[in-house]
Amino acid sequence: MENSEQLRELYHHDRRLAFIERRLQEIPAALRASEHQLEHCRARLATVEDTLLVKLEAQEIHSREGALRARREGEERSALDDERRALDDERRECEQEQAESLAAREALLEAMADADARRYRRIFSSHGHRTLAPLRGGCCGGCGAARPPQELVDEPRRRERVDH
Repeated sequence: MENSEQLRELYHHDRRLAFIERRLQEIPAALRASEHQLEHCRARLATVEDTLLVKLEAQEIHSREGALRARREGEERSALDDERRALDDERRECEQEQAESLAAREALLEAMADADARRYRRIFSSHGHRTLAPLRGGCCGGCGAARPPQELVDEPRRRERVDH
């Protein structure tokens, strides 16, 4: 009996040794596979690092461009505000000049004879700013109407009266 137990124990040891030998034979292949996986992981890590660097560079460029854009917009806004203030000043000056001109115009119209002032207002209402026109070759420079020759001779004598 003793031999049978020893044989059985020997059998178990042999089986264990055979398993260990098979396992030892599998280890180099598993090691190679692990090394291959490790290389693959390193390559993926390098790709991720490269992508991360590209994204960080893009983000840095984007933030620099954003700062430049903001500065340019600030400068443009400032220039626009300056231009707006200049235009407002010019508008106020024009409005003031307009008010002064209207007051001077009304004063001149009040100083004119009533008939001449009415005639001027009538011509102004129909022709706007073209209330006076030069004579060109005996014709009105505004409407083209021919003036009689006698009227042209008499005209320098009556400079105080508006006819047309």
